[in-house]
Amino acid sequence: MKPERDELLTLLAQLSELYPDMRFGQLVTNVAQWAKGPVVSAAWDATDQEMIQAAKTNIQRQRGGKS
Repeated sequence: MKPERDELLTLLAQLSELYPDMRFGQLVTNVAQWAKGPVVSAAWDATDQEMIQAAKTNIQRQRGGKS
C-alpha cells in the first residue's frame, strides 16, 4: 500500500472517532469536500495528499488546536 493511502486511512479512523454517527461514505465525501470545496466532483478529484491535509486540519480544529 502506498504510504499516502496508509496515512489517509489512519486519519479516517481518527475522524471516525471524532464523528461516530457519520457513515463511512459520508466521512470520505466530507473530507474530499474539505479538500476541494463543495463541488459534486470533490470525491472524484481530490488527491490523497489534499485529503490528508484536509483531514489533519479538521482533526486539529476538532481537538481544539492540540496535536
